[in-house]
Amino acid sequence: MITIVSGLPRSGTSLMMQMLQAGGMPILIDPKNTADPDNPRGYFEWSGEIGENAEGRAVKVLSMRLFELPTGHDYKIIFMRRDLQEVLVSQEVMLTRRGQKPPPITDEDERLIVAHLMEIRDYFRDPHVLHRCDHWELMGSPREVARRVAAFIGKPLNLDAMAAQVDQKLWRNRPSTLLPR
Repeated sequence: MITIVSGLPRSGTSLMMQMLQAGGMPILIDPKNTADPDNPRGYFEWSGEIGENAEGRAVKVLSMRLFELPTGHDYKIIFMRRDLQEVLVSQEVMLTRRGQKPPPITDEDERLIVAHLMEIRDYFRDPHVLHRCDHWELMGSPREVARRVAAFIGKPLNLDAMAAQVDQKLWRNRPSTLLPR
């Protein structure tokens, strides 16, 4: 079995990878994986092929690549969900910090993102394959979310170590229109 951590960029996928690693699960990441101000603990990404080298490990796969997963493997997918406005604000801050001028997000862009998320929901209907994890709930109840994730993937993980990875100070880049949760 391969555990996949997925979601939109800036939805909490790196945090979930940190939690799994702290809990005792082997992970597959690029050795050049570095931290920066936008992800001070690193991105936990893997740019190589997903195959036998990923068996028994957790691998981060952004949502756009889920449909490219190779056949012949059993997958457990932890899908991170975060308020779309928070995701968009976080992406804008990251791009701006990198000296890029982010394009304005249109209503059509948002509609396409929502359609993409619905396509994933419809494609991965089996609750034994896809576990939805809400970012706001993770930030508020990390040990409970860790318990559910460990039960979903069927591995005995260190729940306290997983929960300890959640740092409220890193829940940044929220739109000013959102109330703190």
